[in-house]
Order: sequence, then structure tokens, then C-alpha cells
Amino acid sequence: MTSLTTASKMKHFRELEKTTGIDYKDMLFFDDEARNAEVESLGVTFMLIGSDGVTKRVFEEGVEEWRKRRGRTTASYEDGFD
Repeated sequence: MTSLTTASKMKHFRELEKTTGIDYKDMLFFDDEARNAEVESLGVTFMLIGSDGVTKRVFEEGVEEWRKRRGRTTASYEDGFD
């Protein structure tokens, strides 16, 4: 897991995409700062979390939103699930 600083996440996600080759549309980002929703302009799925952090419910909602944006409604092998 990578921890990002308080600076704008746009630069971090550009570097992440360049380094890993993972498309922005394949990224799901949970963060507690609404200002970081700007990464959605790159195609990243952003989920704002509350003070409880990434709970099971928030995680599942994030994955569901990520799947919807990719045109999928269920888990598949391509998502990394058996």
C-alpha cells in the first residue's frame, strides 16, 4: 500500500500510471479529502471516506462504483477475482 502526501494527487497519479502502466480507469482511490476528487478528471474512480476510514461498506461501494464505470456489474477473472 502506498501513502500519498498532502500535496495534489494529480501528480502522484500521473507518476503511478507512468510507473505501473495501469490505466487510470482501472484505479480506485479512497481518500478523506474531497479536494482530491480532482483525480476523477484523469479517469480514476474516487471515493470520499469519513472519519471511520475505509470500512467494509465504503470499500464495497467503491468497488461497485468502479465496476459500474467499467461497464461491469459482477466480479470477473479480469478484476482479479476467481
